[in-house]
Amino acid sequence: MQHWFLRFRSFSRYNLLLYAHFCLVICALFKLSVPFSKILMLFGAYLLIGVGGYLLNDWYDQTSDKKAGKLNITASLSSNQFYLLVVLFWGFGLFLIFQISFVASFVLIIQFLLLIAYSYPKIRLKEKGVVGLLVDALYGHVVPVLLLLVVLSDFGHIPLFFQLSFIVLNLFIGFRDILIHQLEDKQNDLKAGVTTFATEQGDKARELIKQVVLVTNYLVLFLVYYVLYIQFNVYSLIFTSLLTAIFIQQYKKRKQLERVSVFLSTWLLIGYFVKNEQFVFLLLVFHPYFIELTKRYLKTIYFDFFKLYVNVGLYYLFLVFGRDLKKKPLYEKQK
Repeated sequence: MQHWFLRFRSFSRYNLLLYAHFCLVICALFKLSVPFSKILMLFGAYLLIGVGGYLLNDWYDQTSDKKAGKLNITASLSSNQFYLLVVLFWGFGLFLIFQISFVASFVLIIQFLLLIAYSYPKIRLKEKGVVGLLVDALYGHVVPVLLLLVVLSDFGHIPLFFQLSFIVLNLFIGFRDILIHQLEDKQNDLKAGVTTFATEQGDKARELIKQVVLVTNYLVLFLVYYVLYIQFNVYSLIFTSLLTAIFIQQYKKRKQLERVSVFLSTWLLIGYFVKNEQFVFLLLVFHPYFIELTKRYLKTIYFDFFKLYVNVGLYYLFLVFGRDLKKKPLYEKQK
């Protein structure tokens, strides 16, 4: 149960959180009035389909994970339990999307087909080199964003040029994420005899990440300029701060930039919702990053800045009374 929770938490803290912020910021940028119930259904469907996709991938990875000594959350499931869970997750997700948009339902079917083609042993595009990277980027980022744009377009005008640029941007984000994942999992894949782009290309995969990140950054810059061109307001600045800090990074160890960006954009969105008296939307911004980073910054203020100011203040206070604490401290450190 703990491993299920960790997988769910991991998906929620990155994929769902990023998806939610894209939705909220696009709504702010183009002044879309979307019913709260529709947003909840959209996020619920995204979460259900994503978790179902994780289950599907893990189910067909059991043999390779066992060889590599990796934990697999589906190892304790029977075939009937697995298929029942996937049908429930995907079926309910499709039902929710159908309630929002009939057209979006067809987009979701494409998502299902990509997930199956990626993992199912007789197709297994996961092990087809560049094709595997492309399919992962499509189902991981491109199709969900396309789904988001289809749904939001029913509630207002989103410029076609922005939509196309945003889709291309997410394609490169997807490439970056899967390349990072494959490189991190490279040794396990080699143990299990799994062929991926990273196991075949080695150092070339690392170089490709740098190129993908470079192109992504240019796309971000281009999209930001476009948004600022069509309208310059606080919401375009939200969009700018969110994208710039997130996609400037190259590796997961630099995700602190992403967290800072989400923290800043969250505060801006809180101001937007309070100003427009849309208090019910405040439920969407109290996510793990916001709570975690608020605590972290409060600790930083106390442990770093407060203590620093107190120590400096005491030093100069004693200096006024004729005692230099550097030369004559209050107590000697034990060696």
